[in-house]
Order: sequence, then structure tokens, then C-alpha cells
Amino acid sequence: MPHSIKEVNRRYFQRSMFFLYPGLKVPPHVQFKPVSTYLSWENKYDVSDRRLICLFPVIQSELQKIHEKKHLLNNSRFEDFIELSDDKCIYVFNFDNLSKDWDCVVHGKYSKMSTHMKICIGDFFRSEPKSLGYMDSYLNPASYYDQYAKILDVEQDILKEGIELLNLPNLGKEHLLNEHINFEVSLNLE
Repeated sequence: MPHSIKEVNRRYFQRSMFFLYPGLKVPPHVQFKPVSTYLSWENKYDVSDRRLICLFPVIQSELQKIHEKKHLLNNSRFEDFIELSDDKCIYVFNFDNLSKDWDCVVHGKYSKMSTHMKICIGDFFRSEPKSLGYMDSYLNPASYYDQYAKILDVEQDILKEGIELLNLPNLGKEHLLNEHINFEVSLNLE
């Protein structure tokens, strides 16, 4: 049964954070969360490399260290850790074996994501009903055409032609620039 959508979310949000980060299966209750996530990183990773770049604050507490080890460093997708010079650090995760889902996000084909990823996303947002409703509408748009048509005051057929209810990711906003980054403190754990 579809969730109730009362308005269209017009603000940009990072597609990598909402559609790919849940694929890491970090429980949503974990307090140690990324500040931002990215699909690419200047002079280091291109979108085609399929690496999720997660910018986190530097660990401050013992509880955060426990969560870091359990959910980030021991994550099956974990590939690299880089400490930055401004009290932040980066964790890089490999999405090669979820290439179809990665490509769906990059090309704005959210409804074509795998059932596995749709379940991961649903599980991640289950405790946030409003976000879950929006995410479900992007992943399963056919169930929401009528609601969006009323909100936007358009015919459902117009929405059905486009299929997706969310626009493409802004690759500029999904790209980490090299400002404030000190590569000399990089620790490659391969």
C-alpha cells in the first residue's frame, strides 16, 4: 500500500546518501553518520569506478570506535580510509558487485534498482515514515502517479511517460573536491 505524499520534495538531496549508503547495511540507529556521501572524488575516483565516498567527522568516543570497526572497517564493501586535515575522514566503499544499482542511481533510473537494494533502502528508512514514503515513491513510482498528479495538477499520463518521479543526480553535488584534503595522511588498507 502506498504511503501518503502531501507535497513534492523540491530540495536537492544527495542521491548517493539516500540510494547507495543504505546498501552498506549500517543500521539507521547508529549515531555515527556521514556528513556527506559522493559518487566521485576529484583526481582520485570517477563515477565509473563505482566507489561510494563517505565523509565522516573524526571519531570522538569509544562508542563511535566500536561502530566504526563493526559497521565501516569490517564492512564487506570497505576499501580505504583517508584522514583529512580538518577533523574529518573519508571511508571508501566498493560497489562493483552492485554495478546495476550504481548505474541506476547515476542515470536516474531509481525504479529499476534491484529488489535487494530496494529492501535495504526500505529497512534503512523504516523508522522515518516521511522519508520512507518519498523513497518508496521514487523506487515504485507507478503506485504514486495518482498522488503526484494531484499535487502537481497534471495528468497521470505525463508522469507515466517519464516513469521516474525524481530527477537525475546532480553530479557536481555528488563530486568531492580536493579542498582541505591532505593525501599524505592517507592510509590504504588494501
